[in-house]
Amino acid sequence: MSDHAGTGGKQRSKSPGNQAATDLGAPMIQHSEVSVSRPLADLAPEFAGSPGASDEPQIEFTPELPWGPATSPTSDEAALAPNLSEEGADTGKATDSPAAGAIAPRAFADPEPRIPSPTLTFDGINASSPGAGLPPDPTGAAGPNHYMQATNRTIAVYDKTGGTSLSPFASSAIWAGMGGICSTSNSGDPIVLYDRAADRFFYSEVAFNRDGYGAPIAPFYTCMAVSATGNPTGAWNRYSFVSPTGQLMDYPKYGRWTDGYHMTSWLFNMTTGAFEGMLAAAFDRNAMIAGSPMNSVWFQTGSAAYGLIPADIDGGTLPPPGVGNPMVGLWTGSPLPDTVVVYRLNANWAIPSMSSLVLGGVVGISPLPLEVTSAGCPDIPRCVHQLGTSQRLDSIPIRPMQRLVYRNLGSYESLVFNMTGFISQVAMIRWVELRGVSSVPFLFQEGNQSSGSEHFWMGSLAIDGAGSIALGYSRSSPFNYPAIAYAGRRTSDALGTMGQGSTTMNFGVGAQTHSSGRWGDYSHMSIDPADDCTFWYTNEYYSSTSSTSWRTRIGKFSIPGCSTSAPPAPSGVTARADDQQVSLFWTNPVATGFTGVRVVRKVGASPPASVSDGVTVFDGYASTYTDVGLTNGTQYSYGLFSHNGLPAYSAPSTATETPATHAGLPYNAYLAEGYTGNSGFASSEYLTLGNVDPGVASTVIATYYIEGRAPQYRTYTVNPQSRRTVHVNAELGGGVASGVRIATQVGPGVIVERPMYFAGNPGVTPLDGGHDSVAAPKPSNEWYFAEGYTGTGFVEYLTILNPSGEAPSTVQATYAFTSGAPLVKNYVVQPGQRMTINAASEVGSGRDVSTKFAVISGPPVVAERPMYFGADPVLGTAAFGGHVTLGATSPANTWLFAEGYTGPGFVEWLTLQNPNGSASTATITYAFSSGPPLVKVYPLPANSRTTLRVNDEIGAPGRDVSVRIDVTGPPIVAERPMYFNADPVLGAVANGGHVVVGASTTGASTYFAEGYTGTGFVEWMTLQNPDSVASTVNITYYFDVGAPSGPNPLTLPPQSRTTIRVNSVVPSGREVSVKIETTSGPNPLVERPMYFNANPGVGTGVSGGHDVVGFN
Repeated sequence: MSDHAGTGGKQRSKSPGNQAATDLGAPMIQHSEVSVSRPLADLAPEFAGSPGASDEPQIEFTPELPWGPATSPTSDEAALAPNLSEEGADTGKATDSPAAGAIAPRAFADPEPRIPSPTLTFDGINASSPGAGLPPDPTGAAGPNHYMQATNRTIAVYDKTGGTSLSPFASSAIWAGMGGICSTSNSGDPIVLYDRAADRFFYSEVAFNRDGYGAPIAPFYTCMAVSATGNPTGAWNRYSFVSPTGQLMDYPKYGRWTDGYHMTSWLFNMTTGAFEGMLAAAFDRNAMIAGSPMNSVWFQTGSAAYGLIPADIDGGTLPPPGVGNPMVGLWTGSPLPDTVVVYRLNANWAIPSMSSLVLGGVVGISPLPLEVTSAGCPDIPRCVHQLGTSQRLDSIPIRPMQRLVYRNLGSYESLVFNMTGFISQVAMIRWVELRGVSSVPFLFQEGNQSSGSEHFWMGSLAIDGAGSIALGYSRSSPFNYPAIAYAGRRTSDALGTMGQGSTTMNFGVGAQTHSSGRWGDYSHMSIDPADDCTFWYTNEYYSSTSSTSWRTRIGKFSIPGCSTSAPPAPSGVTARADDQQVSLFWTNPVATGFTGVRVVRKVGASPPASVSDGVTVFDGYASTYTDVGLTNGTQYSYGLFSHNGLPAYSAPSTATETPATHAGLPYNAYLAEGYTGNSGFASSEYLTLGNVDPGVASTVIATYYIEGRAPQYRTYTVNPQSRRTVHVNAELGGGVASGVRIATQVGPGVIVERPMYFAGNPGVTPLDGGHDSVAAPKPSNEWYFAEGYTGTGFVEYLTILNPSGEAPSTVQATYAFTSGAPLVKNYVVQPGQRMTINAASEVGSGRDVSTKFAVISGPPVVAERPMYFGADPVLGTAAFGGHVTLGATSPANTWLFAEGYTGPGFVEWLTLQNPNGSASTATITYAFSSGPPLVKVYPLPANSRTTLRVNDEIGAPGRDVSVRIDVTGPPIVAERPMYFNADPVLGAVANGGHVVVGASTTGASTYFAEGYTGTGFVEWMTLQNPDSVASTVNITYYFDVGAPSGPNPLTLPPQSRTTIRVNSVVPSGREVSVKIETTSGPNPLVERPMYFNANPGVGTGVSGGHDVVGFN
């Protein structure tokens, strides 16, 4: 029976205030060597003769529950409390057998509909098994051919018909010959997992010694092992880790994730016995599978994330790359458990110190009912009645139970868990499903598995390939012995219900009378990897009333509607060639069990015939992918395979294309930076899209690569000869750090810019301003930044985007300074992810720094450098704002800058990066709006950064200036940062800065997507003709609505700079994109500086400016 509260996907948000830390800081790092066991098939007989359980329970430390139950029942609670008088059981004395004349057990009432009965059940480990302890804590998982089960200090392996592969043996066998506490003092709390992606079994337990009173004493260890093959009866790779905090690690839980095996554990101070929060850790999964020494990273949380538990993957469809393990706990800041906190643990094995545990979401749920009182349950939480004895069982309430299950079902990701509460003194199970797991978690549904007279507790969940959920649990009442049951739901059932009903997997025929009341800490539901449809469940029961003679049962069952058949192939596949890349577009099938599309690439005209016939470049739930880093002129063929969670693959849909440059704007555009702000730093992010074609609309798909989350996709139409503005905050919500790719599916390519406006503290000081970037047409294997500063009042970030789905990118950074040797560091950027680097954390504070990024393995990347400041940049007064730029993709021997001004309230700089091993010489020509140019020569030492203050170099103040840099010797990179606190013909003071990387070439057409002439904005264009002959251009202005203006002809004198105030040329209040086309003479360089003192969607006024070099 269940009652429910389905939310239909509506999120109930909560605020955890300061108690739930948003970032747990730097991890503790621990290394472990590896030891390989002998085959368990050889060891098991040697460890099969150890004695079974004594009557003494395993010591368990339970924290003071943060939600204190009431001390006396209300009148309603008293009326609803179970009446035990007819059995005479509430005498305060436990009885080992039913009283004379006691009534027979009643049949459990399983209402219709009835979920299908198990297809197999058999007995597992019992209290007489070697090494067994009380309580058993049963755990187990199925592989392709075996089911491995464990209880406290005992292991057994079965085949999948119930036959015995390895009879029960003491778990210390795994650690035999390893040495240390794991091999001598293993102490239980076992977890068994099957890692489907690697075909390996995983096992862990804790180990510690005890003092003369039986209490645990330091050091405290966790012992873990991974089978060397998919056969658990063979050898195992073994590791051990000591508690990094020195505290007892109790009740550990594990989950398989893409970057490691993840663990959480409760921490206890064994001097005081106090609960001291949770421990979260990740272990290098790839190293463990390979049998190599490995690192681990550890974080200690406060008590706010009560009962934190890691996610464990069900199915063959993995989480999106780079998404951290979504660990779930209960927030203790509420008067009742009504708030779930989701932390994300990201392990970085290339640089373990960059691993992170951050708050990923806060989700409200209906308050967990805790209707239990000392009158109804004198020994809370030992509240579960049994037939024939007054001894009650521990309900283990108010914590997420084993397991937290993650399932990627393609169109959505599911995260389910359960916990125990009380309704009218009777234990019940609350189960919860969260979605938006890789983006913004929200409550999708929740339900109560409950009964008015039966206790339901010790729950465990799993999800099959069709998205059906199975819940296994213990059930008991004053009229029945504890039994093993399960319930289930399909996705078509009413929200919040176990709509497939329930059934009893195994009836108990005895009660447990041990005075501890311990019924264990967990049971274990898992999914069969062989078909992705069969659930396996293990729990405990008694075959006769006794103190410690527990038994375990293992069973399997299925929920109707799950199929192993592959879904239909994708349809409508098209391919579009671009410079060094091919974009693919398709339509996904509508089919039960469809979880995504795998894209496989081959060189040549013959498409892949199977998923193994080529290189997998993408696997996910999307309808577009751009393959990058290709060779122009080489033919590539693609196979697109639909799959389910097993996975079973469809026949391929195919496409063939040859990357090449083409006339017009590129079909792809990339930006690495982007942020939609939070309460401490308001940020309003926009994308501006310009289509200059006279008659054809463009359909574009934006892929937002969200840091630490899954990508999100949006489709936009840009009409011919128009400009479209996208407010990214409205698309993604607040607090999102992301990069983006714009891929044109139909129609001409578009020009893309990303203006951002902000107010708050970005990590340096409160400030406001804005910055802008023009998108790059493709990723690159190299990116250069000449500018950079980590001094007081400045914060410099570097953002790197890997837009490929093929592989991680290893990026080597070379940081060069005004003096001293360069600093070299490596970073790994996961597929479809963006990484943010704080430059000061890498190079130290107070440094002038230039940066070179070089991809040393993996696909090409995109890189930007946002900087924020609140200081005097040798301006004579403070400037508050920020600027950003994409890097240069290569050094060059010529650099051009159209914009520049040295008037009052402005300071202009040039930063020159020589990334080479030998010196260069720069000849700089300063050209003005009138008068002859000024020429100067500068030496540029090898591997260095040179900084020039243009105000000082040109002497006379108040000059409009353009710059040409010609280099003798190895090529360099040049940038021009400017800072200001003045009125740039705006009618108000603008306070901020902007920066551009110079242009090394010019083109016949130059484009700008952004532009605005509304109140509080002034827009300029600066056109540099660096040549010795005049140039003529046509300028056309395109608006968000209405016909374009132009073409408007303009002549540019030789070696000159021309300035246009756009507000004076087009009407006020217009969103405007611009095209500048050369009609005769040399091609100019064009920049578009803008200044503002307004509220551009931030919620407050901001003052600043930004500038970009046009795309040509």
